[in-house]
Amino acid sequence: MTIAGLLSLSPVRLIRQLGLLALCLALLLSLTGCWNRRELDTLGIVLGLGIDKTESSYRVSVQVVDPGQVSVSRPASPGHSPVVLFRSEADTLFEALRKMTEVSPRKIYISHIRVLILGEALAREGVGKALDFLSRDSEMRTDFFLFVAKHATAESILKVFTPLSNIPAYKMYDALLTSSRAWAPSATVTLDRFIDEIVGTGIDPVLTSIEVVGDQKEGENPRNVSRISADTFIRTNGLAVFRKDRLVGYLNEEESIGYNYIRDRVRSTVTSIPCESEGRIAFENVHSKTKVKSKLLDGEPVIEVKMNSQVNLGEVLCKYPTSVPANIKKLERSLEKHRIELMESAVKRAREYRVDIFGFGHVFYHEHPGYWKKIQKDWDRRFQTLQIDYKADIQILKVGTVFDPFYKDVKE
Repeated sequence: MTIAGLLSLSPVRLIRQLGLLALCLALLLSLTGCWNRRELDTLGIVLGLGIDKTESSYRVSVQVVDPGQVSVSRPASPGHSPVVLFRSEADTLFEALRKMTEVSPRKIYISHIRVLILGEALAREGVGKALDFLSRDSEMRTDFFLFVAKHATAESILKVFTPLSNIPAYKMYDALLTSSRAWAPSATVTLDRFIDEIVGTGIDPVLTSIEVVGDQKEGENPRNVSRISADTFIRTNGLAVFRKDRLVGYLNEEESIGYNYIRDRVRSTVTSIPCESEGRIAFENVHSKTKVKSKLLDGEPVIEVKMNSQVNLGEVLCKYPTSVPANIKKLERSLEKHRIELMESAVKRAREYRVDIFGFGHVFYHEHPGYWKKIQKDWDRRFQTLQIDYKADIQILKVGTVFDPFYKDVKE
């Protein structure tokens, strides 16, 4: 509005317009822009974070990207690592991260980490307090994956140079993501999910375990990945089992597969079963769906685990005639039996650790809340003798481009 327009207004409207203008000016003065902005060249971007426990404090290790070694505009300097490892010790995680400014020329910035490694000693003592800072920080993204360093420290895992990826934290993240989509023993667990299962009712959490294979000192040398075959590498190895926030043990590969089938977390995987004579037959799981339901039978709890799965026949290492429909049916029944055995093995191991990692108690909590209220304090004991009924329905969809193995007719 022009000045002439303002002067033509009545005194009351003029006062209102001037008051509105004054309010807008006051609001503009209070807007300070990005007051907490940070320039990239002042930050040390952390992609891998490791937490270990000493006798009286936390040892924190961070894997920081060296921008000069991963820049697209200029090639990396030969002989220089693309990442730098900083570590410090303090009574709290918050203090340890700030204390790193004593050795790091940049402020440590952890909001974009890809992996969090928990040392085994810390995990066995309890990780709840160590995770408080990460869950409380408003700037933290919680879509990173958690691991337990099996029989090792978190620092030792972060020190190993990895092939195919010059940033080890990215390698661990991408490898677990790929493995979880194609190989059943793996499990991608984020911070939010882990905390939900720690505090959840009738369930205990698991994490993927990770270990160093080979000589640790060799793995810390950049020459480790200059060969066609790395002598030392890191790999995932089954699942780590927790009772709330304390590590109590591990599942082997078969038990981890059984766990993921019960939890309905298998996307795709490969399974083999023995032939009637010698050799094996391998199948690719293309779809799997598991439903877990609860019921009370004469006042006693019963869990029903029902699995439906479709597979493709991928490899036949015996002279088994797959062109016969009756033989396909026999293979389906054998595969169903094998799947049930995998699930039973996982439950057996969980009972040894006395933890319900499958969330059977959580199912009763939702489906029979009145019953759960009566027995929840005694659930650990009841889980030991809980009746579990398994049912697997598997269909073989495809047998490939050939029916019977071509070598069946090869004359010896």
